[in-house]
Amino acid sequence: MILLVESDTGLRRALHLLLMARGYGVKAYAEETRLLADPMTEEGACLIAEHRPIHVDGIDLLHQLRAAGWQHPVILTTTDHSA
Repeated sequence: MILLVESDTGLRRALHLLLMARGYGVKAYAEETRLLADPMTEEGACLIAEHRPIHVDGIDLLHQLRAAGWQHPVILTTTDHSA
């Protein structure tokens, strides 16, 4: 299962549908705090998250997951052209 964190509703839905169409199971979240509160996070095989989200920076989110023992691949995205 892919864990997807994206604050933009349209982009989150598009990525969710694209990944599902490719055969992946996806659990999508609008906020990082919801992902961290979800016990199903342990079952994620990969994380796709915003590098500069609204609530928690993607790097901070990764550090929190790693501290909890989650050791899977991560893809950080951005729509910030200055990044």
